[in-house]
Amino acid sequence: MTVFCKKTYFRVCFRHIAMPIAVVFFLLRAVPCTAQNLSDNELLGNAIEYFQSNKYHEALIIFEKLERSHKLNPRYIAYMGLCYYHEWSFQKACKYFEDALPQLNLFSPHERSVYQFTCGESYFALEEYEKAFPHYEEALNLCYDNEKGDIYFRLGYCCVNAEKWQEAYDYLTKSRQFYLSHRNTDGLKARMRQIDNMIIGCEAMLPKDAESTQSEPDVLPDVPKSVTPEVKNENASEPNVSMP
Repeated sequence: MTVFCKKTYFRVCFRHIAMPIAVVFFLLRAVPCTAQNLSDNELLGNAIEYFQSNKYHEALIIFEKLERSHKLNPRYIAYMGLCYYHEWSFQKACKYFEDALPQLNLFSPHERSVYQFTCGESYFALEEYEKAFPHYEEALNLCYDNEKGDIYFRLGYCCVNAEKWQEAYDYLTKSRQFYLSHRNTDGLKARMRQIDNMIIGCEAMLPKDAESTQSEPDVLPDVPKSVTPEVKNENASEPNVSMP
């Protein structure tokens, strides 16, 4: 029978405890933290890759980290605006777009249309329709024809909220025409019904012909329910704001 003295016993126990601890420390040193060892250029590459994969939250985390130590160029500022929009941080989205857009004049028209439209959408979500309107107008001059139906609809919507009935009628009519000629799909049936109802509502608010107006009081009726703005639905058919 083998008899261990206390000294031998503690030596054996220490060897069994110390070996796993040593292995753990070795593994911690052998597998460094990726984020700490990546250069800023590599981090930027990761952010762009996340962004192009529509992983806006992950991209935004890296962009914010880089922004704390670097002055980002206007395109990356616009990227952050798009990320904030997809994160529903509309106030921040507007701020970043307003900072970036004046510096993007040399960029391709369609890329600028994406930023202008999304800036308009951010103001629209905040119900700041007057601020949204000029961004939609800019986007309209830069976008593709198959995107104009969406923009004319938003312009008409803004005019409805401003009670500019003739302008609203004109924009909504153009929206309907562009939808029919460029995107006449089953997915747009609900939108087309909404446009038709809004056009009818606008017609009801327009002045009548000279003969009828003489016999009627010069008072506009209340806004019909059909013109009441819709609640934004993320699952509804909306313009594609994917990056070029």
